[in-house]
Amino acid sequence: MEDKLISCINNVDPTWYYVKKNTLYHDLISLVISQRISFKLSRQIRDSLKKEHEKLTGHTFFIPTIIKEKIKDYIKNEKVLECINHITQRELNGTLDIDSIRDIKGIGDWTYKALLIMNHKEDKGIFLKEDAWIRKRLAQLVFNEEKDISQKDAENIVKGFPIDCLTQISLFLWRIKQSGINNIREDIQLSRDDFI
Repeated sequence: MEDKLISCINNVDPTWYYVKKNTLYHDLISLVISQRISFKLSRQIRDSLKKEHEKLTGHTFFIPTIIKEKIKDYIKNEKVLECINHITQRELNGTLDIDSIRDIKGIGDWTYKALLIMNHKEDKGIFLKEDAWIRKRLAQLVFNEEKDISQKDAENIVKGFPIDCLTQISLFLWRIKQSGINNIREDIQLSRDDFI
């Protein structure tokens, strides 16, 4: 499976699965919103916030002053609000950077690594084992079963891969749809429609 996955990654356009790089602030807020609520609801909230930002500024990326005013209209979870407020305060103070975010309550390994693979630091050796979606997609490829495998099992599967492609594998598995998994298993060429 290792060779098949590497071959698939090498034969598709990377823009199909790479995450668009926004500001650190925008990506961090997006990740925090998506952690504690359903994927569908988090996407609705992010889309609504982007529309508000675009109306007021002409840009779709998040602006701290607008987030500070509007976030309570969308998020009801106090822990998420507190985390977003800490992030926003740092952004407004000019002290938000990738190396210091881990001391913010609510920012753990998953968020930090997700930001790293979203191009906020050059590191090709990051495997996002903390992500359930990635582990599930890996299990579908390797075992042909839709199950969530443990972080340790996921690590064991990818330890045979070259270290300099782990970030790319994480992104690929993070963005691929079920149709893409099926196509890989059946040796059918992937298309843009196989990715989120």
